[in-house]
Amino acid sequence: MKIAIIYSLSDLAAIGIVEKLIENAMCTDLGGGVYGAKVSKQCVLGNVEALFLGFDDEIVYLNSLESLKGFDMFIAPSRHQSEARIPSLTVHVTGNPWRRSDFGGEPMTLSLSNPVLMWLILQDLYKAKNSHNTLSKFSVSYEVTHHGPTVRGTPITFVEIGSSENEWRDVVAQEVVAKAIGNNIKVFYSLKDKPPCRIAIGFGGSHYAPLFTRRALEKGECYGHMIPNYAIKELSVEDLKLVAEMAIEMTPNAQLVVIEKMRSEMKNAIIAAAKSHGLEYVVV
Repeated sequence: MKIAIIYSLSDLAAIGIVEKLIENAMCTDLGGGVYGAKVSKQCVLGNVEALFLGFDDEIVYLNSLESLKGFDMFIAPSRHQSEARIPSLTVHVTGNPWRRSDFGGEPMTLSLSNPVLMWLILQDLYKAKNSHNTLSKFSVSYEVTHHGPTVRGTPITFVEIGSSENEWRDVVAQEVVAKAIGNNIKVFYSLKDKPPCRIAIGFGGSHYAPLFTRRALEKGECYGHMIPNYAIKELSVEDLKLVAEMAIEMTPNAQLVVIEKMRSEMKNAIIAAAKSHGLEYVVV
């Protein structure tokens, strides 16, 4: 059992989350230079061994993660930034489901997802929002797949606080995210390959995946990759076939493909990929 918690030393939200994660953990300071990190600590969270790696670079541009071997998973606490500046707590996997890489990673390449951990964290964040008055202004949701880094061999999960400096510095938000990460690492390992939810892949919808978030919370579907309409609109049918195949391959043990309404030729390309992998599909 070994995880890496990776974060940027220039990220106010990430630093706050990490500080709260290690407050009550047993840690050994390893100094700089470990896997190229400027700061590193070996800790035990519950009964799980965790390596904290703080980098000077923004995590979305950290191409070296692909070379880090021997970890069960990567978790990246992070800030989320948007023009709308809506307070938010979000979780997602990384990748670029189009022929661009505006924010790190490689074009037309998806990372390995951890749908069960993402679902567990989403559930905890949603419960916390409803039990802390100061978090009532925050939205809780998945985000779709939309930025780097690209990590194919180890599942990677981003957990973010958005969307402005006020929220990044919010101590309650930092504590809630830290607890959601720390508690659910232990829960994840206790499941012993018996997922508490139905593993799914989503196609369509908008950036904060309202349909997939709602289905996750209400129907027990745990999503790996979610490919939004704004990405699909940039793809040819042939490119979408490739993306659909990657989304299935990079969402381990997927059982279900959920498709929001879209043009029939695009929908049919996704359905063909689902059928070729023996997955159930539903158009909603």
